[in-house]
Amino acid sequence: FQVWSNPNLTQILNPNSSTLFTQYNVFGNNLTGTLDVSNLINIGGIFTAAANPNLLALSLPTTLNRYFTVFNVNNCSINLNDINAIFSKLNTYYSSNTPTTNLYIDTSDGGNASPTGGYSNSDIVSLQSIFSGAGKTLTININT
Repeated sequence: FQVWSNPNLTQILNPNSSTLFTQYNVFGNNLTGTLDVSNLINIGGIFTAAANPNLLALSLPTTLNRYFTVFNVNNCSINLNDINAIFSKLNTYYSSNTPTTNLYIDTSDGGNASPTGGYSNSDIVSLQSIFSGAGKTLTININT
């Protein structure tokens, strides 16, 4: 699913779906409020919702079921609970699924909250250990 650089796009309504989403790219629009992908239970691969400065919240599935190579919400205004949830849910997934690819996570810039504890956040520290142990590269950019 891809839609980008559309300044008139303020909301996306996603269906309940078990379809495999290997790309979900909605960057550079004018998304406002909450982006709800919680019903896309097989979302993974490349997720980019960057450059939506009025995006305040992100609702992910309760449990992530797929690996990611990119998780980018750079230059948004996502709240603390949802920033923490990104790292918590990725940590839960990778704690049970050994990484087979590198992962790039970007929650920096704009009004995005910094995760609790910054780079010392327990989920970030755990993810770093998991990826290091698997011989894969984990790159994380956050607001500090």
